[in-house]
Amino acid sequence: MKGFTAAELAEMQAADEEIDREFDAAYAHCEEQKLIDKWVDELVKIDTLDARTLHRKNKQDKYAKAYYESHKDELAAKKKAYYESHKDELAAKMKAYYESHKDELAAKKKAYYESHKDELAAKMKAYRESHKDELAAKKKAYRESHKDELAAKMKAYRESHKEQRNAYQRKYYQKSKRRKQHVLSNKIQKEAS
Repeated sequence: MKGFTAAELAEMQAADEEIDREFDAAYAHCEEQKLIDKWVDELVKIDTLDARTLHRKNKQDKYAKAYYESHKDELAAKKKAYYESHKDELAAKMKAYYESHKDELAAKKKAYYESHKDELAAKMKAYRESHKDELAAKKKAYRESHKDELAAKMKAYRESHKEQRNAYQRKYYQKSKRRKQHVLSNKIQKEAS
């Protein structure tokens, strides 16, 4: 057998490398295409499942709504009866929940207030303006029904803050006295001139 020359061997090796490169490129493209196809198939399956689930949920929601509408009074009576028979239990659960989540609830409340401060102030102002007479009547009724209690609180406050009140009155009296003296001296000066 005749052997191949060095040039022929180099040429055969270059051809083999070229064939390998073409095969690898075609194979890699096929593998990429297979991965893409698999991914698209999974997306379609997920979309199909979601559509089915969504359809089932919509169907259940329609049924539940229709049932509620036709049995509204009966369900309300059952709910009220349950609440009445388990009132203490439910109150204890709510209190326990509040106690265990007190900081979290306070933070949420504060954040809500901070983000809606102007809106809440406007609502309260509008409410006070539209219910001015009603609020004044409630305030007056409260004062009338708690007259003795409020008088006792006021007396206790005055007794406990006696020194502060006296200091304020002395300060105010001195300012008032100086003002009167200043007004009188201005009057006298005007009359003299």
